[in-house]
Amino acid sequence: MAGEHAPPSEPPREPPASPKEAASPKRRRSHAGRVLGTAIGVAAATGIGTGLNEAPPSAAASCGGTERWNVKDANDADAASVDQTPVDSTVAALNQEKPAQIDKGGRMPIEKKVFTIQGYIAFFKHEGDDDYHVVITDDQGGYSNGHSIVVELPDPKCFSGHSGLGPHTSVLAAGIGDARSEFEDKMANIDGTDIPAKSIPVTVTGVAFFDFFHNQTGHSVIQKLGTQSKVIELHPVIGIDFTNAPETD
Repeated sequence: MAGEHAPPSEPPREPPASPKEAASPKRRRSHAGRVLGTAIGVAAATGIGTGLNEAPPSAAASCGGTERWNVKDANDADAASVDQTPVDSTVAALNQEKPAQIDKGGRMPIEKKVFTIQGYIAFFKHEGDDDYHVVITDDQGGYSNGHSIVVELPDPKCFSGHSGLGPHTSVLAAGIGDARSEFEDKMANIDGTDIPAKSIPVTVTGVAFFDFFHNQTGHSVIQKLGTQSKVIELHPVIGIDFTNAPETD
């Protein structure tokens, strides 16, 4: 896909929020994700919490999440069928993947696979559903046109979705918690709407997911499934590596 394309000029649908600053990045990378996973496991056993001593989210909470939310957070009935062995891929290759019919378990075949890609963070925002919406571009740069893909980092406290009635657990809880903590550590104080091109190299591992097209910033190539327009994402992200990224603190 030729040509360098500037990011969309329209502002994000909601103001981006800076990730919370971590007091000690190394400590959070080694400990925070496990704490989240442990707390979530306790919640499943006791029914009294979903995170770090916090009450389960409810419809009145800040959590969003409605569209195939349980698949996005890997707490659906078919989540155990996800092959967690990562397949090395690229931004461009994932842009060429095609959606298929959802099987009786609630997933497309490709949504049972985990992929690892390398690229650069070009944009991010903290969304209303409390996910981090992150755009990854490849060496060609630019948004869309086959050179970008959206990856999403859920909040473990929001596994149960907007209603608060879904499962408070996830088979990928530990990876989701670690990846989100690492992202917040590294991206603290960075304006997600004003990132210099190719300045933040990153390796991302996540489960493939075909979302419906709704003009997402940095979306992949639009693919058709019948009359529906679909775009591939990595959702949830279960691993993120900033080994070559600059420190921000």
